[in-house]
Amino acid sequence: MNSSVIGCVFLDENGVIISVFNLAVSSSDFVDGEYAFCDVPEGAVKFAFSSRESNNALEAIAVDSSEIEAIEPDWVHNDAWIGGAYQVSIDDLMRLRSVSGADVRLGTGTQTTSTEWVYDADGRVRNTPVNALNYTCKDYQNLAMLRGTGYQLFDYEMSKLCALLWYSMTGTRDAQLACGYGYSGTMKNGYMDTIGNADSQRTTSNNGNKCLGFESFFGCKSEFMDNVAVNVVSWESYVKNKAIAIVNDPVDAKWHIYDPITKTERVVQGIMDNGYNITRTKHGRYCDMVPSKCSTDNKTFATNYCDQFNYGNSQCRVVARSDNGAHVRGGLACAYASIASSYSGTYYAARLAFRGTISVKTE
Repeated sequence: MNSSVIGCVFLDENGVIISVFNLAVSSSDFVDGEYAFCDVPEGAVKFAFSSRESNNALEAIAVDSSEIEAIEPDWVHNDAWIGGAYQVSIDDLMRLRSVSGADVRLGTGTQTTSTEWVYDADGRVRNTPVNALNYTCKDYQNLAMLRGTGYQLFDYEMSKLCALLWYSMTGTRDAQLACGYGYSGTMKNGYMDTIGNADSQRTTSNNGNKCLGFESFFGCKSEFMDNVAVNVVSWESYVKNKAIAIVNDPVDAKWHIYDPITKTERVVQGIMDNGYNITRTKHGRYCDMVPSKCSTDNKTFATNYCDQFNYGNSQCRVVARSDNGAHVRGGLACAYASIASSYSGTYYAARLAFRGTISVKTE
């Protein structure tokens, strides 16, 4: 419990208090459910603590180890998935594609999802609209569904894992400084085909980038993500209600992250800061990249995650990754949990992906 008065005590075998621990930090520096570490005093046998009644659903974990990793020793398995090397384009049959040489499909700027979509009882689409789309977040999600079972947009778990892999391999969190700044103008996919799957290198020009084999992966066009929503009852209700806010949707900054393979959902408590530099993430056993602290000092971008977080204090918010131009705030951790599913921006795109059974054919 975050209090300078009420806290925790270590007791000896006779029940006598031998040490007191109080978590007394500013509310902006701690979110319920995060960890606080302290040394166990010699002679301690029991640990008594206080907790808010509203935290009854949270776990209380005790470990007999001095290693910090012991608090969450198990691994979280991730099955293989496929992500589009390019941002989405649209073919003549109105299908989402990931194709070199094609124009990136961007929103029109009109904030209206097509009214022609037909949904089943579970919120899955059953048709392709006849008239032109504005390419809102929901339009993109629906078009991905139409590609078939397993197809979706690039989702939060994919984006998170790519960020962690790249951070681990390079030892830096400033992706734009290493791979090159983004580009806010219109580009055709494939402008970096000649370097293959290699990371691009920063130059003096803001001409796009390539990271882990993904072209325009940050600082070019923001990308709507799948399988995650904020300020909703659940991901399932979000889909069933066609990504439109309902009366019961809370405004609690909780991220609802869905696994379409196991059909399970987990919830991560986020923060309500908006437009600030990300200084800390939730991490934990899932290695989450959900921001847990931000700084109002944008001069510290270079010493933290070099990325910005935006939160919208309204019901039913979707999440977009990366940024829409060559700004210092845009990178692998950059996220916008501030927009409705009906949002269509002329600097917003998406990336096609697949989760399911993957077969690799070798010659």
